[in-house]
Formats: sequence, structure tokens, C-alpha cells
Amino acid sequence: MRVSRRISLGFTLLELVAGIALFAIVMLLITGAFLPMLNKQNQPIYQIRAAELAQSMLQDALARSYDENSDRTGKTDAGKYQYCGSIDPTNITTESSVGNCSTTLGAESGETYTTFDDVDDFNLYCNAPITGSAFAQLQGLDTSLYENYSIKVCVENAPELLGLTTRNDVAKKITVTITTPAGEAIPFTSYRSNY
Repeated sequence: MRVSRRISLGFTLLELVAGIALFAIVMLLITGAFLPMLNKQNQPIYQIRAAELAQSMLQDALARSYDENSDRTGKTDAGKYQYCGSIDPTNITTESSVGNCSTTLGAESGETYTTFDDVDDFNLYCNAPITGSAFAQLQGLDTSLYENYSIKVCVENAPELLGLTTRNDVAKKITVTITTPAGEAIPFTSYRSNY
């Protein structure tokens, strides 16, 4: 009787195919578990850049005068500071009115970002948001960092800030909403009072 001595030096084709299939299943499970984490890995960077854009836009808006009819000289008239709108009778000795505040919010005809002179001019970007890269270019920043961001700026009268309901000449609410490349809309809000 002869005994066959067959020495196995490798894997059979069936074993090799089964091993590849098992490896593929394991890799699919690992990839499925870690892929969502990779997508969320960029969220903090997007949020930081959104905060940078919003802070820059809000600083620009708050640096402008309160209203188109506001006094921009900073001078006093007979020792009284000048404001648009009505003056509180208790402050009549320190304040005077230069007339009514404008009734429409938004940029005046022909105004662009570089010629905005009051807060509500930024309302131009409420219905037509500006891209992050276009705003970065206006600010002299690296435009490639802010591609695929959009900036929406809405300005509205906010008498409720001072507990008033009938006067629209006391405060304006500025809401800057940044939309990140991931589609997340992040709102930032500030107020500009009539001073």
C-alpha cells in the first residue's frame, strides 16, 4: 500500500476566495463605522471659519452709523448729542433730534459694500447673500479659505431690546447667518442702538 505524501505549500483557490470575501466584509464594517466620523472631522474648522466671517461682518456693520439720517460728525449742537428720531423727554438736556430716522431698511440706490454708511445698508445681503470668498476678497483675506460659504445679513428694527413696542428708532437687530460648505447654517446676532 502506498501512502501519498502530499505536502501542502499554499492555499487552495477556494480558501483564497473565502479569505478575500471575509476581508472585504470586515473592511466594509470598519469603513462604515469610521466614515461618518471623517465627515464630521471638518465641522470644527467650518465653524471656526464661519465665526471669523460673522465677526468680521458684524464689526463692519456695527462700525457704521445707526441710520441714513443719523449725524455722522460726532459734534454736539449747543452741548447736545444729535440723533435721528424722537428724543426721550428725560434726556432733552443732553440730546437733540436731527429729524426722523429713515423708514426703509436697506442700501440706498447705487450703494455697494464699500460705500455702505449705515447699519441697515447691510440688509442688501438678506435676500441676496454674498459668498464667503467675495467677502474675504473685500477684507483682503485669503479667498480660498472661504470658498463655498455664504453670508446672509438681515437687519430689522428692534424696539423690544429696550422694552419699547411702538418706536422703531431706538435699536436695530443685525442677524448674520453663515452657511458652511457642509450646509450648516449658523446664525450670529448683534444689536446697534441709536446713540
